Parts: sequence; C-alpha cells; structure tokens
Amino acid sequence: MQAVLAAELSYIPDPCNKILKLYYFDELSMKEIADSMNYSTSRSAITTKNRCMDKLKARVVNAVRCLGILG
Repeated sequence: MQAVLAAELSYIPDPCNKILKLYYFDELSMKEIADSMNYSTSRSAITTKNRCMDKLKARVVNAVRCLGILG
C-alpha cells in the first residue's frame, strides 16, 4: 500500500503534489505552507490540501482495485 501511495503521489501535479509533501513529509504548518506558496490565507491552503487529498485518495483506491488488493 505504501508503494501505491508513493507512486500515486508522484502522479499528482502541482500544486497538490507540493502542498501534500510540505504538509505530510516536511511537516510545515498550514500558515507556513500558505506563505511559501503565496496563498492569501491559511484557510485557502487548507481548502486546497483537502481537495488534493480527495484526489489522491481516489487515485489510490482506483490503483489498489486495479491491482486486486481491494474488492
């Protein structure tokens, strides 16, 4: 599952790829992410991160279904 997640994350284009890596791997706060990515507010960055997570989850679920891991 981790390999699938890593692979699917690499296919997510920016800004999603960048915001998810900054948050989950670099452990930046949403304020720091908003500042570094020039979002007007941290709320805008949160909204984008949530939308990106939904896209990533859908990609991962589809990938594991294709691999026969999920029914």
